[in-house]
Amino acid sequence: MAILLINNFREALTTDNRHGIKITGRDRVLRAWECSMELVRDFQAYSDELEADEQLSKMFSEYAEDEARHASALLEILQHYESEQKN
Repeated sequence: MAILLINNFREALTTDNRHGIKITGRDRVLRAWECSMELVRDFQAYSDELEADEQLSKMFSEYAEDEARHASALLEILQHYESEQKN
């Protein structure tokens, strides 16, 4: 699935017309990966903080795992971009 997304991102270039800055699909994926990694850390911290409330702790732990899967998929796309740049 990630490889299919890469082909779409390759074509997804946008421009900030006010400042003339080109933002590529890779830029968007990088930002999404950074945000996703931050959410993983936050959710795991919430889970640890709320150990006394087993239900909430478990919920945040599951959210951390789900978000980690998203981060992993985004990282796979970023690594593909990096390997393409080296070629």
